Amino acid sequence: MQKLFEQDEAWLATIGDEETALKYRQMWAQDKARELGRAEAFAGVKRADAQVRNYTGARDELNNGLMQPGATPDDLALARTRMRGVAGDLGLVGERADQVNAETDRLLTLGWMQGQLQAGKQSGVKAILDQGGEIDTILSPDDRKRLLAQVDAGDRADAAETAQRANAARVAAKETLDTLSAQIAEGATPSPADMMKARQVAAAAGVDGDDLARFDGRIAAVAVNRTYAALPVSRLYHDRDVILANPKATAQEQMMARQIGALIEKKEKEQAAGYKDAYAEGAAGQIAVAAQLDRLPAQERRGTAERIAKGFGFVVMLPSGAREDAIYGWAERKADKDLVPQEDARAAWQAAVGGAFSRLNGDATKAMFEAANSVYAMDAKRRGLKAFDTDLYASSVERVLGSGTADWNEDKVILPDGVSARQFYQMAQRAPFGDAVSADGRPVGKADVLRSYTPRFIDQNGSVAIYQWFDASGRPLGHKGGGAYNYLVPTP
Repeated sequence: MQKLFEQDEAWLATIGDEETALKYRQMWAQDKARELGRAEAFAGVKRADAQVRNYTGARDELNNGLMQPGATPDDLALARTRMRGVAGDLGLVGERADQVNAETDRLLTLGWMQGQLQAGKQSGVKAILDQGGEIDTILSPDDRKRLLAQVDAGDRADAAETAQRANAARVAAKETLDTLSAQIAEGATPSPADMMKARQVAAAAGVDGDDLARFDGRIAAVAVNRTYAALPVSRLYHDRDVILANPKATAQEQMMARQIGALIEKKEKEQAAGYKDAYAEGAAGQIAVAAQLDRLPAQERRGTAERIAKGFGFVVMLPSGAREDAIYGWAERKADKDLVPQEDARAAWQAAVGGAFSRLNGDATKAMFEAANSVYAMDAKRRGLKAFDTDLYASSVERVLGSGTADWNEDKVILPDGVSARQFYQMAQRAPFGDAVSADGRPVGKADVLRSYTPRFIDQNGSVAIYQWFDASGRPLGHKGGGAYNYLVPTP
């Protein structure tokens, strides 16, 4: 531009008329002033654009930092302060400056909250929004609404992800239990540490209680197999019955007792398999089998015989003469089903035993009844009787039951083997009953027990007969430690 003006001055020097030259100079001076004004205005716009770019660049850079997961509320406060300094360089004042700062605060705050939400910190964002105060002056209602919607969506997504992870952990833990259970079923014996760790992980993962209970059974089974696999069945019976007789036995001990019972069943089935062919040969074979089983302890003998054939477990426990008659009598009854009239036999059985067996399971009572019928069949055959003889049937019942029955509170009580009615009464009179309680938990003295309760035979544990006591309503006498009151009677 300056060069152009210098060229104009050279041209004016060629003009001879001074007045004309002056006019040109005035016109060109005005043009020069206008050009200079435009240049300065353009430079000002460029400076303003640069300042705006500097401002937005600084704001965007800070905003990017605030959106990082580790950004804190202090970082947000510092960024807002820095942007006020940058805003000062724009030369803004008054309302315009307030507007720019407010919008910058909003954008920075939204950026920081977006970073928090992306980092999964919904609860922190919601807490700030809920507390109100300054945040309500920074964000618009629409901003709050959008952020709260994102918080809710994030919570749902987190809940779904947490549930998915929990389900995956639960499935994996259950699969581990199943794998160990399959190994145990195939005969393997995982280490106790591995089983307990798998159990703990499964419980923490929320595996179903029934699945845990089943695995607890597997743990108990492995423990039982480790301890008892090589021991005789009589030892298994002893240890199981000690647990069952303890009213304070823990749940784990009770489970152990069940697993010992399962091992007893397994061992007895294995033994029974060797006798089934001989048993199938008929009465002679059955008598031979019973004689061979006599070498076993009482509980094992009865259990193994019951695995051979239902009801045979009771028969092998009969005294020798009654046992043979029960076996041969059963064969006679199979040949002649009308040999022992069932209605007459049931009436005579009820008259002989009353409610003595009311607490036994149906199979046990049926075995006794069938044995009595078979013994009666042989007794009647030896006497050549054709009509049913109630007195002879009562005698057959006594042969089957050993010591027979005794009267008690207008009812019948089955007596232990080798124990007379007099001996049974005396032992009951000497029993302490100090821990006895009624069905509703009240202490019951000995006099009340003997007067208001009737003993019922429950089981034979080796040389000990187990009885429990029941009142006229059928409610059992309890033990203050829990469970039924077991009354133990030693037998010869």
